[in-house]
Amino acid sequence: MKEMNILLIAGCSGSGKTFIRDMIYNHKSYTDTSLNFHIPMQVTTRGRRVDMDGNFSEKADAYIFLDESMYDYLAFDNCLTTVTHFDGKSYGTLKKTLVSGKKNCNLIVASAEGIKNTIMDFENYPEVNIKTMLVVSNPEEIEDIIASHNGRDLDFAKNELAELMKIPFDVYIPNFVSKRVTEEEIFDKIDFDKLFRRK
Repeated sequence: MKEMNILLIAGCSGSGKTFIRDMIYNHKSYTDTSLNFHIPMQVTTRGRRVDMDGNFSEKADAYIFLDESMYDYLAFDNCLTTVTHFDGKSYGTLKKTLVSGKKNCNLIVASAEGIKNTIMDFENYPEVNIKTMLVVSNPEEIEDIIASHNGRDLDFAKNELAELMKIPFDVYIPNFVSKRVTEEEIFDKIDFDKLFRRK
């Protein structure tokens, strides 16, 4: 396997994982990194999200939406990584859409289960450089975040956080409702080239 960089971005529901992933991916040219960021394709067996009016609330290309049999085929054929199961639905990242090379970095939003499965998938490949980022929420805002995020409850959030706390993360990014992290703050806090041994 060729050398590959992967950044797994985790956090409680509503913490802003996808927001931060997209901010890193769309970074401005003035930021100090030589890495090219890439978002590999993720799959799920859930349907595309809709809002209260029945309109789609997520982009059609946010995931490849699969039925259970196709997902099971891909999983059995070892085509997926970052495999996660939540609320009776399955998720994963298509391995063939990961980009290799020292100058490239794959950005993947992951749960605690997804992080563990990704590390396990590549543990025998020292050329695959996996780093982890935890998006940290303000504890005082957790209840409000959960209340506004897909109807999930506080017990779910506590269990989710407990699983994440078992993982040693390489980078921590605070992102509060009262003070959203900026692109400049992310790139000031993280030397991506150093993180992925590019210097």
